[in-house]
Amino acid sequence: MKKFKPENHQRILGMLKLIASSKGLRIKDLARQNGLSSTAIYNPLYADWPKGERILANILSVEPQELWASRYDSEGRRKDNIRGSKSKGKNREVKGKISDVDEAK
Repeated sequence: MKKFKPENHQRILGMLKLIASSKGLRIKDLARQNGLSSTAIYNPLYADWPKGERILANILSVEPQELWASRYDSEGRRKDNIRGSKSKGKNREVKGKISDVDEAK
């Protein structure tokens, strides 16, 4: 696997440009091929966005934790407290059922 300097966003951007140009494309074309808008491809460089991180890592043929070491633990799992608050993703506990809400009305 390729070794990247952790969270070197300019290097990641440079690699995206290199891959795009080697295919005769632009970065926004790579974005659209991977289901992103032409500007959304840049979001994981500057903000916590797991889906975008996976897409960029896939384009670069590396694991997301190689690109964003501070966002992952040593075993490659996402850290819960990246933004300073608990993650609101899949692991969030849902209290009650929809039917319980309807009955309360």
